[in-house]
Amino acid sequence: MQVCDPASVTFTAQTAGWTVPARDGGIDGALDVTLTGAVSMGPIADDACQGAPLTVYLQAGS
Repeated sequence: MQVCDPASVTFTAQTAGWTVPARDGGIDGALDVTLTGAVSMGPIADDACQGAPLTVYLQAGS
C-alpha cells in the first residue's frame, strides 16, 4: 500500500449542507454524498500516488 504525502492533496471547501436521516428502528441514518472535484492531487505527488484511490474522513458539525 502506497502512503502518499498529504501535502500533495488539496481539498476544496464545500458550502452546501446535508441532512442525514435520524436512526429509525435500530437502523442508522445514512446519506451518500458525491463531491465531484472536491479533492485533487497535485503534480508534486510521487508517481505511484497519481491516480491512487484516496480515503477522506469527514467530521460532522453543526
